[in-house]
Amino acid sequence: MNAPLPTNEQERLAFLREARILDTPVEVAFDDITQLAAQICGVPIAAVSLIDEERQWFKSIIGLDVTETPRDQAFCAHAILQSETLIVPNALVDERFADNPLVTTDPNIRFYAGAPLLTSDGVALGSLCVIDRVARELTEEQQAVLEMLARQVAGRIELQRRVELQKEMMAEYQQTQEALRESEARLRLALESGYFGTWGFDLKTGQSHNASTQTKALFGLPPDAPFSQTEFFKAVVREDRALVRESAQRAIESHGRSQVEFRIVWPDGSIHWLCAHATPQYDTCGDPVAVMGITQDITVRKAREAEQERLLKQAQEQADHDPLTGLWNHRAFHFRLQEETARAEREGSLLAVVMIDLNNFKFFNDVYGHAMGDHVLRQMANKLLTVCRAYDTVARFGGDEFALLLPAIDDFSQLDLEARLRSELVGISFRPMGAVTDIPITVSIGAAVLSALTMDQHDVLQRADERLRRAKMGGAVESEADLIRASMSGSVQGFSIMDALVIAVDNKDRYTRTHSEDVMVYSLMIADQLGLDEKIHRTVAVSALLHDVGKIGVPDAVLRKPGKLSEAEFETIKQHPVMGVIMVGAIPGLEDTLDAVRHHHERWDGDGYPDGLSGEAIPLIARIMAVADAFSAMTTDRPYRSGMDHEHALKILVEGQGIQWDETCVQAFLKAQQRVTR
Repeated sequence: MNAPLPTNEQERLAFLREARILDTPVEVAFDDITQLAAQICGVPIAAVSLIDEERQWFKSIIGLDVTETPRDQAFCAHAILQSETLIVPNALVDERFADNPLVTTDPNIRFYAGAPLLTSDGVALGSLCVIDRVARELTEEQQAVLEMLARQVAGRIELQRRVELQKEMMAEYQQTQEALRESEARLRLALESGYFGTWGFDLKTGQSHNASTQTKALFGLPPDAPFSQTEFFKAVVREDRALVRESAQRAIESHGRSQVEFRIVWPDGSIHWLCAHATPQYDTCGDPVAVMGITQDITVRKAREAEQERLLKQAQEQADHDPLTGLWNHRAFHFRLQEETARAEREGSLLAVVMIDLNNFKFFNDVYGHAMGDHVLRQMANKLLTVCRAYDTVARFGGDEFALLLPAIDDFSQLDLEARLRSELVGISFRPMGAVTDIPITVSIGAAVLSALTMDQHDVLQRADERLRRAKMGGAVESEADLIRASMSGSVQGFSIMDALVIAVDNKDRYTRTHSEDVMVYSLMIADQLGLDEKIHRTVAVSALLHDVGKIGVPDAVLRKPGKLSEAEFETIKQHPVMGVIMVGAIPGLEDTLDAVRHHHERWDGDGYPDGLSGEAIPLIARIMAVADAFSAMTTDRPYRSGMDHEHALKILVEGQGIQWDETCVQAFLKAQQRVTR
């Protein structure tokens, strides 16, 4: 049965065209999501399917060697008709698909589940689908993860569309400027083709002859008024008189015509622009005796040129500046980077490139609205302008990210730069309406220095961005977490998929990734103090990194809510360990982490979740992680509150040992902390 067309079919097709995603090459980011969907749902076939006008095209597909199918055979053509996941347990008994060639012949589809790829405006572009050759069902948890991954896919496509539209806007701007230049040239030609007055001056007497009535009118004089060289120069604006005399002399010396544009003052005090063309006259001996000329009024042309210059300058300002903050924009920053790189190379000086990112900025937009988020961006922009020099470049690089170019800096390191900027940007805060306390606004900073020995501007920008990424994760230099993760990449089976999960968590909530890496470091400290072997250390590290991946399935409004959660919201939060087990369990080689991921929120007294385990019935690694998780949560800044000091957090752990946490694990952590602070 053919699927009917959606009511917004033209809007849907236009979105796909604007995103320029159809018939594009394979991308790892989409393939990773498809692979993860197949593993979590336990099926052999999965795809990112986009529904074009006459076909179904696969941006990513595993389990089938096809790139497209006719639209009238596509299950996904039905999936885009609804906002919820389309599930077909057995296609043979579904009248919509029972006679479909994809069902009756190879690949013999029986089971299908497709989560629609919905844009932020609710436009369905296609689906993330999972397929099996046997009839079956999805669990609620598998369906939730499939829908979460579909949102990730839709978000990437929507971002690509915004990029493509921006490229089109820049191309249209360039076409407009070219049309403006052509129009200006035509206008100049039209205006310069009409001459209005003739005149002549005797070089010996300075008296005029053959001054037409039109010429006198150009000077605001009546037809019978005298017109001598004296009156002529008296009318010329003082600043332009020398220019007019260079022009006449040049005509004489070159034995040819010269042209000059100048201003005159009419008797009523108004200013007019004239353009004069002068040609010398000679006697029989070849000596100059007079200058003859023609003059036209170009006041209107000059006014139009001034207006065009003003509009061009305004357009250039708009093209180069961010409308919200007034800072240079992304395009202008790259142009300035080229200029400053060339200058640094000529002068043999140092140029610093700094990337700055507002921490947890998405929180402001989600909780307080975009208007308040814009206020925060303007506040940060103004602060950056005050801490930078007048000749530094301050740009809004995009979203909540800023970029600086600091030329001619002293010979100090990237760490010095980052530390200095971090100290100058401290103390910025935001107080929501009706609140009694301020919310701290913190930043992550990454800097790189470009010198005469390393003049690759692209490399220095990449290095600054990489240091910014590390800063977001807890430190601009390689942290202990970075080193541990690097060591895992070659030894842990399924590490690439595991890393993709961690990145997905970071995209949803930057705090969660930083928190997970802190928990990994703290958990390893406890494991080391307890004398656990190397194999368990590896399991501890992986478990800690992945312990919160189930939060991908928690709604943003619940995950980032600043106040106390309602009973229903807390029940939603309590499901994230279970969701995490489903996701991690789909990755080969990580089976020994599942108990820790599931039980890290259990309490020693049995009042934890999700299973209410108590005492030593809780797996050891989960008990270790519970202590590390609590300490990190208490001491880490969140957008809606500052973290407590370490001493206070340690005191709370001591008070809760034997009640909430395993006393042995708490004591091991205390000893490890003492060893670190000595």
